[in-house]
Amino acid sequence: MRATPVFAAAALAALWPACAARAVPVTVDADAGVRIAAGQVVTATYTLGVPGRGTARVSFDAAAVVLTGRCGDGTTASVEVPLAAGPYALVASRAVTSAARAPRTLCAGGVLHAERASFSGDIRSTAALRVSFRVGSLGATPAVDVPADASRVAGPLVPDTPAPPTSTTGLRIATQQHVVRSAHRIDYRITVTNTSAEALAVALADPRCDKQSVSPFPVQTVLAGASLSWECSHLAQAGDGPAYANTAAALGTAQDGTEFGPVAATSTVRV
Repeated sequence: MRATPVFAAAALAALWPACAARAVPVTVDADAGVRIAAGQVVTATYTLGVPGRGTARVSFDAAAVVLTGRCGDGTTASVEVPLAAGPYALVASRAVTSAARAPRTLCAGGVLHAERASFSGDIRSTAALRVSFRVGSLGATPAVDVPADASRVAGPLVPDTPAPPTSTTGLRIATQQHVVRSAHRIDYRITVTNTSAEALAVALADPRCDKQSVSPFPVQTVLAGASLSWECSHLAQAGDGPAYANTAAALGTAQDGTEFGPVAATSTVRV
């Protein structure tokens, strides 16, 4: 389903003159249509762009994507993926990815059928900004224009958050995803190995694969020393740009709750 912003740009512009001393509140809603299992790793990618390929420093207050939907018994539940405050350095554009693990108690250990994905937060930027987000297999939302507030972005810039490694104690993800490129489709095979001494519940997150294309289900039990491969695909679209970068992340959880990871690997395909 197509994502749609739920606020009016005119209202945001009218609010701005009073905001010289505070951040600009931004809200974006989108149709979701994704399934989230209890214990699953959920990723949200925020794309921040400066018109005209300019530069900016950006920070956030209480920014997060919240996925809301219904459990199998009809009750309502939600999962939140927060965004670190920053500040962040931008040159033209930047993608910031955050991840959160759905509670094991989500839907009494079942599956949440998320119907809405809502981003909200206060944004401070030294330059005019365009913001969009994607979560899970949801396509990117339309970009939202945010005015500048140079007076409110202070302090040293934090360094880039390092990407998760491909290997950590107890868990490893294949450095190179197996990729098959056809005329309009990209197929991926992502292999994760349990290098611990016990069985792990391994959760895979791959937000740039298309909705419902991940197989088997994203949370699987992997025995000690064993490997498991997930397959998924993406149909090329006009907005993908000249190169399509796909990052898969995995997190393992032992029976006593000990976590291994996350680990992640990225493959880039020319489209």
